[in-house]
Amino acid sequence: MSPHILSLFIVTPITFTVGFCFSKYITFSQSNLKTFSQIFRYASLLAFNFLLTYLGLKLLVEVVGFYPTPSKMIITVVTTIIGFIIQKYFSFRVKKESASSDENK
Repeated sequence: MSPHILSLFIVTPITFTVGFCFSKYITFSQSNLKTFSQIFRYASLLAFNFLLTYLGLKLLVEVVGFYPTPSKMIITVVTTIIGFIIQKYFSFRVKKESASSDENK
């Protein structure tokens, strides 16, 4: 296993734990979804990003011959943008109140 792929496997559990906590309690603290739903959705996003990162590293480093560090930087920018959008509108979205609860106010 190549060093850049091994480092991806090592850092993923740390990224999941820290990233989920930051997302839930700091960035998207207004989300009213249940924690289990948030974890499942976040894990799905992490799996997608992991696959995208793995394939991107394989392509850029082993096929194109690009250096590992800039390759990882490029992929990180792409997955961060995609991840933020998905988290905001899916993983940690804010449920809208139903119309009947608006009438009772």
